[in-house]
This record gives sequence, structure tokens and C-alpha cells, in this order.
Amino acid sequence: MKEEPRLPLKGAQELLRIYINDGDRWQGRPLSQAIVAKVREAGLAGCTVLPSAGGFGSSGALHDARFEEAFLNLPLVVEIIDRPDRIEALIPVLDSMIPQGMITREKLQIRIHRATPGAEP
Repeated sequence: MKEEPRLPLKGAQELLRIYINDGDRWQGRPLSQAIVAKVREAGLAGCTVLPSAGGFGSSGALHDARFEEAFLNLPLVVEIIDRPDRIEALIPVLDSMIPQGMITREKLQIRIHRATPGAEP
């Protein structure tokens, strides 16, 4: 994907949400870090990794921070926001990186996006 400048986004955009586990790895590094690096390299507007206190997925295995040894393999959510065409171009890259998990995609409306503090939206 060609990198374009990260400009403030307005109006109709998309959110890609990725559900993985903290213990997932890709090419020897944590999968969440590898995803953030790929998204940044592609020049998308933003990416955030959100930790979780617990949950379960299609396997039915319960992951709970109170019981996980050293907080390993807890669920993570990675959120990526950008234009629909840029999200679409990223999906095949992510598909090759994520051996198990789930990716969802939804439309959203950006009301304010400031690249620098105090800038006009």
C-alpha cells in the first residue's frame, strides 16, 4: 500500500476491530505490535490496542485476569480507523498475519479529528 500523509479525517470513515489474544505472535514478535507496525507503515490514520480484563471466544475458553498466570493470553482488541478504501486494502495483509481471532468492520462518522492540540477540526 502506498503511504499517504496522515490528514485529519472527517465524515464517513470505517472502523476495523480485531480480536486477538495477548499471547498471539507473528514472525517472532507479539501480534498486536506487528499489527500496529503494519498499520503505521501503511500510513493509516490511527491504531489503538486495548487490553481486556477477560472474555471468551469461539473456543469457549474463559480468559480472566484474576486467574491467568502472569496475565498471559488475555484478549486484546485492536482498533483501526481510516477511509473505507484504505481499510479494504489492509484486510488481506491482516488476513495473512492473524491465524485465529476475528475482524469486524463498521461505518462511523468522525465529528472531530485533530492531528495537533487545539487545531481546528
